[in-house]
Amino acid sequence: MSSVVMKNISSLYHTYPQTIVDPDRHVIRVGEAIPNVDFTELDEHNNPQTRSLYEVFNGKSCVLIGVHAAFDTVSTNYLCKAIQDAKAMKSKYSLCCFAPSAFDEMKKWKKKVDPESMVAMIPDVHRNLASYLGLCGHEKVTNVVAPCLSMVSVEPKQNRTRIEYRATYITIYSRSNFSHIEMNTLPPMPFPNKLWYENLIQEVIRQSPEKTPTDLMDTEFTEQDEKEKVKSFHLMERLTQKHVILLTMPGAHTPTCGEKHAPPYIKNYAEFEKLGIQIVGYVTNHFRSMMAWANEIDPDKKITWISDPTGKLIVALRLQMPQNHPRLGFLVPKRSAHFMQRHDYNTGNDKDPSKIRYDILYSQIDENAAMCVKSGADNMLNKAKEIITKSTFKEEKQEVGNKRLSPSNDDPKKKQKLNTVSNL
Repeated sequence: MSSVVMKNISSLYHTYPQTIVDPDRHVIRVGEAIPNVDFTELDEHNNPQTRSLYEVFNGKSCVLIGVHAAFDTVSTNYLCKAIQDAKAMKSKYSLCCFAPSAFDEMKKWKKKVDPESMVAMIPDVHRNLASYLGLCGHEKVTNVVAPCLSMVSVEPKQNRTRIEYRATYITIYSRSNFSHIEMNTLPPMPFPNKLWYENLIQEVIRQSPEKTPTDLMDTEFTEQDEKEKVKSFHLMERLTQKHVILLTMPGAHTPTCGEKHAPPYIKNYAEFEKLGIQIVGYVTNHFRSMMAWANEIDPDKKITWISDPTGKLIVALRLQMPQNHPRLGFLVPKRSAHFMQRHDYNTGNDKDPSKIRYDILYSQIDENAAMCVKSGADNMLNKAKEIITKSTFKEEKQEVGNKRLSPSNDDPKKKQKLNTVSNL
C-alpha cells in the first residue's frame, strides 16, 4: 500500500474545512425557512423507511438541537442539559436532535439520554440538514465534518399551499463549556448544497489505489482518554501478534454486526488465541459510539477495537461500499475479514511502526452486507489453521534442512531422523 496514498487521504481530511466554503454564506438567519430534508429510519421489522423533517415537526413549535455525534460525551451532556432545561421551563417546544449518526446508534443513545422519550432523534448521516442550516464544523475528535453544538427554535407558518417552518432563534455553543458564541464572530460555514459533502467523499475515494493492496501499512488514528483528551495512536502499536484477523463491519449498533458477525469471534476467542491470532474489529463510527457498542457485545475486550470516522483505512484497502448507504451514510466499510501475517523490518532496538507490515494472506468479503458467511468466524478459523499449519511445517522443514548441513550433527541415528523429516 502506497504511503503517498495514505498521506494524501490524511492531508485532504485536515484541509477540507478551509477549501469547501462559500464566503457569502453564514448560519441560517431568523425568519428563514427550515429545509424539509429526508432521512432514513428502520421500522419494527428492521426495514428501511424514509421520513421527512416536517413529518417529525408535525405542525408543532420545535427546537432543533445539533450535536457532534451519538454517544459523544460532550454531546450527551449537552443534550441532557437541554432536556433538563425544557423540563424546568415547562417549554411548549418539542425537542428534536440531529447528529451525523445512523438510526441504530441514535435509537440506542436515546435510551441512555432520554428515557422519558422527550426528544425526536434525526439521523443526519449525510449532513444534509446541518449543511443547509450552515451549522457544520470541523469536529476535532473524529476529524470529520459534524454539526456544531447548536439550537434553532422553529415555528410553523401557514402559507397558501402548505405549512412551512421558520427559524425564530439561533444559537451556537462552545464545545468546552457550552458558552454562547456570538454570531458575528463565526467563520464562514460550508456551502448549503446537499451534494458538497458527497463531492468531498468522492474526492477522498479518488485517492484510493487502483489495485487492492496485498499488505497493511501503518495508519494513525485518534481516540479519547478518560478525561476526554484527544490523542493519536498508530495502528501497528495495537497489533501485537504475528497473526491478525481484521474484521471490517458496516456499522456499530447494527443488527447483523452486533448479533451475527462479531459475537462468533468473541465466542471462539479461545480457539483463535491458541493459534496466536489477534482479532481486530474496525468500524467508521465515532470513537465513543464504538466503545459503547463494544462494552455491550464484548465486555471482556477480547477484540481490539479501532474507530476510523475518516474511513482512510478502508479507502486505502479499497473496502468502502461503492455507493453512499441510505441508512449508514458515506464511507461505509464492506463486511469483510482478512488474515494477515506480521513482518517487522526494524533493526536492533528500533521500534518504528512505519517499518512494520502485515501481509494479507487470505481475504473474504460478503457482498451482501446482511450476510456474514465468507467473513464469518468458522470460515476464517478453519482457513487460519490451514495456513498456520502449512507455514509451521515449512519453517520446521527449513530448520531441519539447516541443521542437517551443520557439522555438529554426527550422531547416525539423529542424521537418519533429520533425513526422514527433510524428505517429507
